[in-house]
Amino acid sequence: MPADIVAFPARRAAPEPNRDRLRRALDNLDTARLTQRDAIAGWRQALSDLQVATRALETRLEKFNGQLDRLQSDVTGLRDEASRMERWASAAERQQGS
Repeated sequence: MPADIVAFPARRAAPEPNRDRLRRALDNLDTARLTQRDAIAGWRQALSDLQVATRALETRLEKFNGQLDRLQSDVTGLRDEASRMERWASAAERQQGS
């Protein structure tokens, strides 16, 4: 008895709507990836700008701190001079009262 050979079913190609959905999904994924890449580039630029701004602020704060130190020195000198003048005036009043 000869054997009956049954043909293996041939693979059917995916229906076109599935291919179209897959193509749209891949296109959307590519668009999202490009958008994300642009967003990351913008974020990196913003970080760089922030670093520049904070360095400039640090420089200004150091300058301001130096100015405050000089002002404190000037005020201390003026206070000392005022105290000296007050002592001189008190001594002069005492001499006039004598």
